[in-house]
Amino acid sequence: YLFPNDGLVYDYVFNMTLKKWNKWMDLCDPIDSIDVKNISYSEIIISTTDSIRNIYLIDLLMNQNKHICMIGNTGTGKTTNITQYLLGNTKVDKKSISSNVIPLTMTFSANTSANQTQDFIDSKMDKRRKGIYGPPAGKKFYIYIDDLNMPTREVYGAQPPIELLRQWFDQNGWYDRKELYLKQLIDLTYITSMGIPGGGRQEITNRFLRHFNMIGYIEMSNTSKVHIFSIILK
Repeated sequence: YLFPNDGLVYDYVFNMTLKKWNKWMDLCDPIDSIDVKNISYSEIIISTTDSIRNIYLIDLLMNQNKHICMIGNTGTGKTTNITQYLLGNTKVDKKSISSNVIPLTMTFSANTSANQTQDFIDSKMDKRRKGIYGPPAGKKFYIYIDDLNMPTREVYGAQPPIELLRQWFDQNGWYDRKELYLKQLIDLTYITSMGIPGGGRQEITNRFLRHFNMIGYIEMSNTSKVHIFSIILK
């Protein structure tokens, strides 16, 4: 199957049904113009090659219950892409997120503790059987954690919320702080995002990151900027 002569390899995806290369922009419905009089600029969301490509990867991995970590500078669209996908506002191959998915969102800060993280997730769980908890029967949780690398390190260099989550990845659960038994949590898939370490953002231990598929966000290309503003200004 011959590759197109124009553009870069990153601009195309192979269509298995039609057996040909398609541009990423062909996967979304075209937008000719936006009525900016009836919508604020902060609410305008326009798909670009980068956003479509990243959402396609999110959908591909999440449907296989693979955990994802999106990393990139501020303003590259990580939070917007993930939020729109989890809300069902973004379609991949004409399909939105599955109806049996329940999204949960949590944003880490420098003051986020392990107890806060555990209490938030535990509060959403139903008891399946003795010692085993999860979403309602027939459902699954997609847990989105924004600003993953923000929690402050403690005196020994660890980040308590990260270590709690790592315990779930390694042991499929964590200990109930009152009854002191291991609670197994099932049917969870994590999707996270974080900025480049520095300026209050911490380096995260590789013992935790090894559980994730990493997707890097790049700065918006000039082509994407022209595409966005040409639609807004029409």
